[in-house]
Amino acid sequence: MKEGVCAAPNEEQAEVLFLGEVQMNVEKVYGAEKAQSYSGKMMEVGKSAEETFMRWAASEPRNWEWKDVRDSKEYQSRKVDFLFRINGRVGALDVKSDTRIGVTENVLVEVQRDYAGGRSRKGWLLASESHVLVYLNPTTGKLYWFQMRWLRDYYTANKEKLKLIRIASDNAKVTWCALLPLAAFKPVVVELGETK
Repeated sequence: MKEGVCAAPNEEQAEVLFLGEVQMNVEKVYGAEKAQSYSGKMMEVGKSAEETFMRWAASEPRNWEWKDVRDSKEYQSRKVDFLFRINGRVGALDVKSDTRIGVTENVLVEVQRDYAGGRSRKGWLLASESHVLVYLNPTTGKLYWFQMRWLRDYYTANKEKLKLIRIASDNAKVTWCALLPLAAFKPVVVELGETK
């Protein structure tokens, strides 16, 4: 294997990641008229993880097809960063960054956002139309691949017992996140090494 290039989930791992997922209708678009904020320091961290993922995807020799939809307001409203095709299956993928995944043995997931004035909305765990979540730990240079359904199902079944973390995102909103135990899942872990 060439230095700096790592393997993607192999065919068998891909089957496990995408097993049972319905194919995404990539034609239909929801919420295109909604204005959302995609700026600020947290977004810069996320964009850096997405760029690292794209560099990896561009170097990956397997038969994955990728489409970058991050700049599409339609897909932003659906919480989707990339579309992919593998083994004839089409799906959606979301990329996140977390320097603690694989260190604390937890997976941080956003479950709710509360806004000034009393308005709330579902966090990306519950609102995303992505089939797959890829978390990058930029410190360790590892990608953690999860089927989004695994995380949702675990959260739904255990939400009364889970630790919630309140994060003041800015002056106008508070984000509620849950810590899911990494040991409850079998993510595919890909070693990137250098992430810059």
